[in-house]
Amino acid sequence: MKIIIIAACLLIAVNFSVLGQTGNINRNLLPVGDQEALTANTGTAYRGSNGGVFYNPALLAYIPNSQVSMSGSTYINFDHRVKSMPGPDNTYNDSVSRGFNAVPSTIISSVKYGDFVGTFSVLVPDNLAYSSYSKIRTTETSVFQTVSAKSSELWIGLSGGWKISENFSVGAGLHLINYDFLYNQTIIQFKGVYPERESAPVRTDLQLTDGRISTGALSGSAGVYYRINDSFDIGLKTQSRSLQQWEKTDFLYYQLTYQDRNQKVDGLFPEQVRADYRLPLDATIGFSYNGKLGKLLFDISRQDGHKYNTFPDYPSINRIETENTIRYNLGTELNYSKRLQLLGGIAYNPSAIHSLDGKRSGTREDYKSVFMGFYLKGENTRTGLGIFYTGSNGETICGGPVEIFLDYNARCTVRTQAVGAVLSTGFVF
Repeated sequence: MKIIIIAACLLIAVNFSVLGQTGNINRNLLPVGDQEALTANTGTAYRGSNGGVFYNPALLAYIPNSQVSMSGSTYINFDHRVKSMPGPDNTYNDSVSRGFNAVPSTIISSVKYGDFVGTFSVLVPDNLAYSSYSKIRTTETSVFQTVSAKSSELWIGLSGGWKISENFSVGAGLHLINYDFLYNQTIIQFKGVYPERESAPVRTDLQLTDGRISTGALSGSAGVYYRINDSFDIGLKTQSRSLQQWEKTDFLYYQLTYQDRNQKVDGLFPEQVRADYRLPLDATIGFSYNGKLGKLLFDISRQDGHKYNTFPDYPSINRIETENTIRYNLGTELNYSKRLQLLGGIAYNPSAIHSLDGKRSGTREDYKSVFMGFYLKGENTRTGLGIFYTGSNGETICGGPVEIFLDYNARCTVRTQAVGAVLSTGFVF
């Protein structure tokens, strides 16, 4: 019985964490970096930016002075919808989750020593919090459900770039990555009524689920940069698979059933189970065309397929199986004046899960994004401000809001939309 309850608890959590898996399923989805956050995350050949700690450490070698920069998605508002989820009494209902986030995404400090530039960085490439409330009523059943969840990915590490010549540099970095996923769900279901007392249900179910996953891992990066001529730059960066160092998972599950004046309680109270969260091998090649009016940037990324169990002790619950996937990012930088630059870009970020056939849980979403903003350069300061939009269409394996084990053949349409503002600032010493 204990194993069944643990499995049920984990299954509920992983099927709501569709936005908590962007790190290994839709990688580099949200804006990250300095100027890169406004040029659709095109940074692999963007010379001289602090954002090189994330996009290509070889580019750090061309930072002209020691500096500190910060950027953040100061406002993200998104809407996540699952259509036609099976509900009680053969009904179908839409599920809506909404979220608001305000969190810095990068803090980078760089120090220059001759031809070498070293950096310390704190990066948050993925941070989302979301919640939903649903109310379903039929002639026989009433269901009330609230769900809240939060996922985040924190990178802390050191990077460095060495300028071998004015046209060629190499770099490397090492980051400690902490992944956190918090989940809370409450479901109340009333079934039927007593004939002699219409206000009293025949059966009442109360279900509470609370859980947290926390993992830590190491991941290294290496990059090279080469300026072909005054007009063309090329960069290459590889990020290694993450090597997990620790994990901690706590779950609390409680279910109370009251039927025909009898009470039944099932519960699982703080129980630790093993958990895993891995980032796959990822490689990006980037190009920059440098013209009189500005830059045109293009990045192509390839993420390797990867297989692992989110909960190793329960391999049938949530097995992540991603496939080789290519992402595309196109950005531009227009020099409006010596101090003001207009930035923008588009990106296509397909799901690394290409099909849900044969899987017991999961969500597949392909995202399209648009970025735009401006960047203002002063003598010792830099400020950027912009907006971005990302939207997806996809599908998920779905079931009813109360039933524990899902119909693995059921598919629901998923649509996510997010709108945000991006602010970046930097100081040169």
